[in-house]
Amino acid sequence: MGKRSVSTCRIKTDQSQETLTVAIKNSNQKYSRPFKLNVYDEDSKTKEKLPVYLNEERITEDIIGPSEEKEYKINVSNADRKVVFQIIQENSGGGMKMGVSKSSKHPTHVEFQMK
Repeated sequence: MGKRSVSTCRIKTDQSQETLTVAIKNSNQKYSRPFKLNVYDEDSKTKEKLPVYLNEERITEDIIGPSEEKEYKINVSNADRKVVFQIIQENSGGGMKMGVSKSSKHPTHVEFQMK
């Protein structure tokens, strides 16, 4: 069994929000990074996954190429206060550099970098 890396971040949501945009960038210039996404409402007892979309297609996993950046949309209309965002990498990568920064220009935009 190989190395498993689980990176977790909590993102505050606004009840008026329908979607949250998350940008993920692979900072490695040589290797692609396969990963699984797990997003759920922090207050949920069942931890039911929230829908994640890439180009309007619902996904649970993806592969991001070297130096590539992708934007994912998460339906947060049923989330109360915060969502838990997890990226799970099997056998690859050194985890994530996770930082939540919201600005007045992009209040629902969050960026992550893969090592």
